[in-house]
Amino acid sequence: MSVKYVAMKLISFVDKGSYSNIVLNDAFKEFYLTAKEKAFITEIFYGVLRNKNFLDYMIEKNTKVIKKEWIRNLLRISIYQLTFMSSDAKGVVWEATEIAKKHGIAISKFINGTLRNYLRNKDLEIKKLHDEKNYEILYSIPQYFCDILEKQYGSENLNQAIISLKKIPYLSVRVNKLKYSEEEFEEFLKEKDIQIIKKVDTVYYVNSGLIINSKEFKEGKIIAQDASSYLAAKNLGVKPNDLVLDICAAPGGKTAVLAEEMKNKGEIIAIDIHQHKKKLI
Repeated sequence: MSVKYVAMKLISFVDKGSYSNIVLNDAFKEFYLTAKEKAFITEIFYGVLRNKNFLDYMIEKNTKVIKKEWIRNLLRISIYQLTFMSSDAKGVVWEATEIAKKHGIAISKFINGTLRNYLRNKDLEIKKLHDEKNYEILYSIPQYFCDILEKQYGSENLNQAIISLKKIPYLSVRVNKLKYSEEEFEEFLKEKDIQIIKKVDTVYYVNSGLIINSKEFKEGKIIAQDASSYLAAKNLGVKPNDLVLDICAAPGGKTAVLAEEMKNKGEIIAIDIHQHKKKLI
């Protein structure tokens, strides 16, 4: 199955109410994908979700009402690539047209024409949104949140504040001190030519997501977790043989920190209000 078909399917699931992280993880288990394919799917999947208002606005500007879900998602992905990625424009249009051909020549011509029309009007439409300060569409964020940011940072700094918030964060991982040392991990990073962007205690922000596919990650020596989650559990000050109640525990990152701080001695009761999240702990 084409990686774009996989991404289209996942976006459809989220539109119907599924959790993005769960459907993405399930897809990686269901389909055999290379590290490069996983990275590409992750980029376009989360990219579409982060910019859905903008993408749907541009689709409506360049075509008639779309009733078929897969057509909208194919256009969303393609317009995302044409706007936010350094993809070859001709290649994006060609691939989308080829995917649509499986559903008929008329649909493929429709997809081709819509994307070409978008490319012709893209710069003008984006400039118009900037001039109108229509940040709700331009950056796909709710108007009430724009209002909050404007009150906090002022109208002259609003655009820059939104851009800063929209930046994609670096991958952050934590060293499991029960299985691995910071020295060993830093040596591992050197061998893989992965740079440390910043470090907070045992949490490292790095410039490569390929670390998730490593043997060390699968063995639990390193865990995907950001500093805010880690410090919330670390600063609780638990000790070995303590009894701890962790409510809203899923997916289990803070629970793991507590267990590590307790040196696997004591008892942690980890619960979550959502039944479907419990299996993630």
